[in-house]
Amino acid sequence: MKIILTTLNSKFTHTSLALRLIGNWLNERNIPSKWLEYTINTPIYQIIGDLYREQPDLLIFSVYIWNGRETRMIANELKKLLPNCRIVFGGPEVSFDSIPELEKNLYIDAIVFGEGERAVEQLIQEWTKSADSVHLESVSGLTWRNKGQVIMNGPQEPLNMDLLAFPYPDLDKLNNRILYYESSRGCPFNCSYCLSSATKGVRFKSDEAFEADMLRFLEAKVMQVKFIDRTFNADPKRGLRLWKWLAAHDNGITNFHFEITAELLRQEDLNFLSQLRPGLFQFEIGIQTTMKEASEAVNRRLSFDNLKIPVIALLASGNVHVHLDLIAGLPNESYERFLQSFDECIQFRPSSSPTGFFKID
Repeated sequence: MKIILTTLNSKFTHTSLALRLIGNWLNERNIPSKWLEYTINTPIYQIIGDLYREQPDLLIFSVYIWNGRETRMIANELKKLLPNCRIVFGGPEVSFDSIPELEKNLYIDAIVFGEGERAVEQLIQEWTKSADSVHLESVSGLTWRNKGQVIMNGPQEPLNMDLLAFPYPDLDKLNNRILYYESSRGCPFNCSYCLSSATKGVRFKSDEAFEADMLRFLEAKVMQVKFIDRTFNADPKRGLRLWKWLAAHDNGITNFHFEITAELLRQEDLNFLSQLRPGLFQFEIGIQTTMKEASEAVNRRLSFDNLKIPVIALLASGNVHVHLDLIAGLPNESYERFLQSFDECIQFRPSSSPTGFFKID
């Protein structure tokens, strides 16, 4: 079985962590696979041509909000050209509401939801048993079609993150690229606009596994490692311990980007962070709104008043690049009230204040 994993990144400088984690997981288990990355600026028919020439038996697409429309078009055309090729979707754009996605798009054979590594492995094993096999009840984390009926199996058991190999065996080919990494899965918060709220609890990589992976980045002198942990300092003691390790092994080049919650920063953290080499760390702090009623409407139990003191202290040190993120369009927050949130964030003079939009697809 020839297996291709593919996605459309939003920019050339980005890399796909999902493809590498699943691809490495399969390859380690003697299931050969190949991943092909494109961007949303790559002509669609070039991608279709590339994938058609590969003549895959199984095509797995990682689907996000920025590539959903293009991915559906590509998959639809490829199903016409390769009717015997099985097409699987995964990723946040389709996994959250997988039943209507599969009902609506007949060119998709199955959708993986939740963690993909073990689910994809199990799916391939079942399909390898028989070319006509449609009995996939044993594959957790899968929504699939059986004789026209869409079936959603139960979720996968949470994976021990130490089982995940270093995601970049091709590190030498990724000069000047942003490299994504996760040292935890899950989030301690339950903000209703975020898909991470669908997963309860937080799991961490061990310190030993984390350090081994970081050494590979540091030795390669990569430009940036961008952590996708939803809240890197969910466990403040662990967060500080790993920050101290990174500072002690600073190569003078690599920058580390973290999403954190400022409310969880302690005075001990702030004292340490104030002594760092400028440019070593950059923090993304989700303010989202300064309006209490808007926060409560989306189940975001964080107080802007409690964020102020650590944010001011962090910015005062001047050596950590700080993004204060906002979301426009939250419930109860009018345009005029959003401008107030913006003004209240800008008064801190952050390095930047990126604004996203509350999106419903």
